[in-house]
Amino acid sequence: MQTWRFWRPRSRVSSKGSNSLRTHARPSRWLPSLVVAPALVSALGLAACSRNTTPPEKLGSVVKPKEVVDASNALTEDRAGKPANFAFTLKDMNGASVQLASYKGRPLVVNFWATWCPPCKLEIPWFIDFKKRYGANGLEILGVSIDDPAPELKAFSTEYKMNYPVLMGLDQEKMLEAYDAVVSVPVTWFIKKDGTVQGRTIGINTREFFENQIKALF
Repeated sequence: MQTWRFWRPRSRVSSKGSNSLRTHARPSRWLPSLVVAPALVSALGLAACSRNTTPPEKLGSVVKPKEVVDASNALTEDRAGKPANFAFTLKDMNGASVQLASYKGRPLVVNFWATWCPPCKLEIPWFIDFKKRYGANGLEILGVSIDDPAPELKAFSTEYKMNYPVLMGLDQEKMLEAYDAVVSVPVTWFIKKDGTVQGRTIGINTREFFENQIKALF
């Protein structure tokens, strides 16, 4: 069974002031090879990272990840056919304002993630490849980090060679609530060109699953 190592939990002060304090148990940046055995992918298919975790008692010890939560409903269709909420403007990691509404009219994947979330790290190279393969057909992918500051996002994006916009979800609680990304990540939404929701998935799944959802957007 795969185990994860944890960093000392970090307290993060919101940019809105010291009264908004969050504490997260951050997994280490170590991650197994991205060439993952099918059995491991299957196991991770029900894995997500909670935003509110309990830190391990001993720092540096190998423990079962307390941040992993059940995400057994892989693709939830309760939002299918309903209009996506485009009424948000976020900053990207370079400080530029990005209006979600500017992506309406194109097949869109919105992935909520965090640099400290192992399942998120595992699926990001897939999104990079999907953008390369389907970008010419109009596919847009947005990666919304739920709580990472810009310097960390820049370093992560450079390391992973991310080829799609990376947006900051820090202090964007209303958007996280609207897109069901308050409790855990990754959360991925598939939005059609007409602005309606095709579906959303909570937790990681297989590469084939994501690609099939993307193909269905066209």
